[in-house]
Amino acid sequence: MTGADSNGATRPAWIEALATVSRPGRRVARSLLHRIEGLLHPWRRRRAASALRLRLPVERTLILCYGNICRSPYAEYRLRKKLSAKVPGVDLGMDIASAGFFGPDRRSPEAAVQAAGERGIDLAPHRSQLATPALVVGQDLVLVMTRKQARDARKAFPDAFVLHLGDLDPGIPSQRDIPDPYGHSPKFFAEVYARIDLTLDTLVDLTHPSILTQHPS
Repeated sequence: MTGADSNGATRPAWIEALATVSRPGRRVARSLLHRIEGLLHPWRRRRAASALRLRLPVERTLILCYGNICRSPYAEYRLRKKLSAKVPGVDLGMDIASAGFFGPDRRSPEAAVQAAGERGIDLAPHRSQLATPALVVGQDLVLVMTRKQARDARKAFPDAFVLHLGDLDPGIPSQRDIPDPYGHSPKFFAEVYARIDLTLDTLVDLTHPSILTQHPS
């Protein structure tokens, strides 16, 4: 008996058998991990909010993901739109950019453009750029999508204030990281972008806490 891995390559029978036997255990492990993440999330959210408040005002924000073609450009365009909609006609004074760790000058894939377009965001003009020291210097806030990106960003830019965007989720997510939708279904793209929207709502409320008081509608 043989099977195939995610790349379509044939696997030996013993590997297929081992995968079958271990599947229930892996399911239990994932469930346990999700429970732990859920228990830790409220504490992480409070910690992130407290750290962010100490950094106010936030005038320059850089949003990072691996390739800067799916998650971070959507978050960049969405955050800019949320801020402009918060108080129409009022400049809220935040400069927003996005970048990645790999592959500059690339377009967002069609799946990302379509999923973002369905949410009112046009990613067609976007071109990826690398996160360089010159780009990071002077940023008040650097947002990342995963724990690995947080580690990489802190190592590469030790003076930057790096925050995990997933920690700002107002709900109780099953995982801390905001997964990469590249290569996945339109439904998965929609779920990832919906979660980014929720985290950005929290970010706007934290970085501009007195907007509604100062500019009542």
